[in-house]
Amino acid sequence: MADRVLRWHIKGVLSETGVKDTDVEGQAHRLDEDYRPTEVWVRVKQASQGTDGTGITIDINDDDVSIFEENPALPYDTLSVTSVAFSADTLQKGSIITLDVDTVGSMYAGNDLVVELYLKKV
Repeated sequence: MADRVLRWHIKGVLSETGVKDTDVEGQAHRLDEDYRPTEVWVRVKQASQGTDGTGITIDINDDDVSIFEENPALPYDTLSVTSVAFSADTLQKGSIITLDVDTVGSMYAGNDLVVELYLKKV
């Protein structure tokens, strides 16, 4: 069980424009303790559609540095995915944690994205 869950929600149809490399709709989180990331869950209400490649790719940053070995990707026609491929062992107290949307579906972007990052106290 997680000691803390960081959650982001983007309502409506997704877009890369105005989202990449920023905190999503002002939803940045500042850590109150040192934590170890254990799992990230990505889901959408309506799956992305396209003709090639991966539908939705996200990144979570710890003070502007990715916490992943490989960014989680939600393939086309898929509603949710879980990842545990973290490059960061510990997220330090006071760190600012933000979400980027790196790619969206090429024919239909996807709708109502939710990302949850599960953390354990160190």
